Amino acid sequence: MRCLLCASLLSLLIVVVRAGKWSCGSERVIFSTRSSEFLIWLTCPYGVPEVLNQCCRTHDECYCTDMSRHECDASFCSCIRSAARRGNLGCRSIVSTSCAAVRALGAASYQVNCPLEAAPDRMTQLFTPKSR
Repeated sequence: MRCLLCASLLSLLIVVVRAGKWSCGSERVIFSTRSSEFLIWLTCPYGVPEVLNQCCRTHDECYCTDMSRHECDASFCSCIRSAARRGNLGCRSIVSTSCAAVRALGAASYQVNCPLEAAPDRMTQLFTPKSR
């Protein structure tokens, strides 16, 4: 019991120390970023959380390109599934849920997720009439 408590506290400490660098989760959903970080670091084996975090960062950046939301989400799901192959069942379950959440709930983030310097280009892409 004491070992379990120590392991839980150590996992929580890792989350607190690394909190500024984590990219997975949505700032629009309370505790989403912190809870995803905690669950992934607690569940996935060494090395996998860093790869998953890079997948999240790349996905956020993708939303500010000329790729469609569907393309960005498909690329994200492929990236995290590939990373989780080295993981256990719990890690793969979190990844599967993350993929489903992005596909179901990503529309709001797709519309507003770009940094300000990328927003004018995104608006130009969205509102420029396509030639026939």
